[in-house]
This record gives sequence, C-alpha cells and structure tokens, in this order.
Amino acid sequence: MIRLILIHLKNVLYIPSLTENLLSVSKLSENGLNVFLPAKSNQMLIYKGNKIPTSENILLTANKEGNLFYSDINC
Repeated sequence: MIRLILIHLKNVLYIPSLTENLLSVSKLSENGLNVFLPAKSNQMLIYKGNKIPTSENILLTANKEGNLFYSDINC
C-alpha cells in the first residue's frame, strides 16, 4: 500500500542554478518534525510526533550517498 502525505513548506527559496532540492533539518525541527539518524546507518528518517519513528509516523526516508542524503521526492 502506498501512503501519500502532503507536507506544506513555507518560506522556501528558489535558486534557478541549483539542480537539486534541499531541505533544512533546522527548519524541519522548527516546524514540529523530527530527524532520526541511527548510528552507523545509511538512512535518515523524518517523522512527526514525540515517539520513536514507526511506520505510522515516518513522513520521509532518505538514503546516504557519500556525504549527502537523497530521497525520491519531486518538488
């Protein structure tokens, strides 16, 4: 089953020369979202709520490639 979630982003910047979409971890946190980076893991989880990440509250996962995390989202 595919679960679609709408996330409303505010105060975004548009940089025409930038070829990738970037998300600010601090801005996610300011807007009530949590970022979980398990030790020695190549995955980052963005989730909502005060609990630990579960399949019910995870909004986005990203996989580490080099020094960056990538996700399959299209903005």
